[in-house]
Amino acid sequence: MPSWYPAFLETITAHLATDREPLLIHWSIGREILHWQQKPDWTSRCLVHLSTDLMARFPAHKGLSVRNLSYMRAFAEAWPHEAYARGPLAALPWYHHLTLLQFLDSPTLRLWYAREALDHDWTRADLKANIAANLYRQAHLRRPAKPNPTRPKRDSDTPEPAAPSCPEPISGDSGVLEKRVVGNEDGETEEE
Repeated sequence: MPSWYPAFLETITAHLATDREPLLIHWSIGREILHWQQKPDWTSRCLVHLSTDLMARFPAHKGLSVRNLSYMRAFAEAWPHEAYARGPLAALPWYHHLTLLQFLDSPTLRLWYAREALDHDWTRADLKANIAANLYRQAHLRRPAKPNPTRPKRDSDTPEPAAPSCPEPISGDSGVLEKRVVGNEDGETEEE
């Protein structure tokens, strides 16, 4: 193991020993991993050793596998500011966050689905189903246009503008979950 490994292990151990919110602990561990993996002698074995050492020190603590430590790193990389691991997002279960990371590339989409999951008390299965159904795009296409009193009324001969579309793709591990919505010349929307 590299000479810096004991200091790395102690830093991670200190995060686990605190009584902070679990999501904040996961984020903090992920940030530490991101920081220490910049070392020139970092290898994937460091994460394997870290997992083994942490499970020995905290036998009652769940979620210290190499896979989960990798998820913590991905979570911290996706949300670079600690504020995301506090506040309303902290109320969302860890596995909901993993689902958001696995299926959504855009921070905007992750935040929207996280807020909806909290507001509507979605299970993880609900969250996955709503991402697969592309609920974000559906919700944004359904919004009625706000009336603009300064804008003149349209002639019936003038075609309606094309429907808006979401610029961010939604992709997942099992292929693309994206449905493209486009407007035709009659102003109706179609899915491709």
